[in-house]
Amino acid sequence: MYVRVKDKRTGHEFDVLSTDNRIGGAFQLVDKASYPDSPHPRAAKHNPLPSTVKRESVKPEKDVK
Repeated sequence: MYVRVKDKRTGHEFDVLSTDNRIGGAFQLVDKASYPDSPHPRAAKHNPLPSTVKRESVKPEKDVK
């Protein structure tokens, strides 16, 4: 079964399998009353507000030459 989660870093909402190890860590479960478990993944809802994204330091990619 698929459950609806919210990515804590980006704010995007999408479905993952209920056995996904990232639930409770990087992903937060969304209200089950609004999004009950589903046998199929539903369309994602992307966070349009970049100001709500948590800023994390990211190593810049090295130029490949």
